[in-house]
Amino acid sequence: MEPEPRYKIFKAKPIVTFCIFGVMSVLLLLTAPFWALNGEYGTVLFIAFPFSIGLLMEFHFLFIFAKTLTIKRKLLYVGIVTILSAGFSIFIFLIFGKEGLICILMAFPIAFLLIFMGVWIGSYIYLKNLSKYLVVLIVLCFNVSAYIYDRNDRNLEKQKVQTSLEINASKKEVWNRIISPFEFGEAENFFSVTEFPIQFL
Repeated sequence: MEPEPRYKIFKAKPIVTFCIFGVMSVLLLLTAPFWALNGEYGTVLFIAFPFSIGLLMEFHFLFIFAKTLTIKRKLLYVGIVTILSAGFSIFIFLIFGKEGLICILMAFPIAFLLIFMGVWIGSYIYLKNLSKYLVVLIVLCFNVSAYIYDRNDRNLEKQKVQTSLEINASKKEVWNRIISPFEFGEAENFFSVTEFPIQFL
């Protein structure tokens, strides 16, 4: 009759572990985009977020399917989780991020590599029977560190950049060479009209 409490504890441990990582995943999904919208945009969203998503999703995947795991299945799971995580990250970037699709596609190779690294590290921790709570420390420390870095990096001194063009000709000669008509002043749409602000010295 004595082993019964131990059996209950052993049986409840996987459920508790799964709930902990489930809560962490939800919190990460909720907080990372809002960190980005709050101005903490670089390291958090494009480095910490993809790495953590890959790590947590692989860990959850193995938690469910680890009993039927073989080498081929492991490679298959790594590929599936990487693709799913990448697709999910793109969706989050489009919905919550400030950047457009072109910027997301430019950053995607780096994000994909970080997702892949997170997936491999998550599978290594799970399959090597290391402490499962090491994942908690990795995710928390990595994301909090990235958030602090972005906070400190945001207030760096801004430098003003100016460009100038010297034309070795008189004003009359320059004016006579202008072919297309235009109006002085700033254009309403820089990419669709020909008027540009011009200053004659």
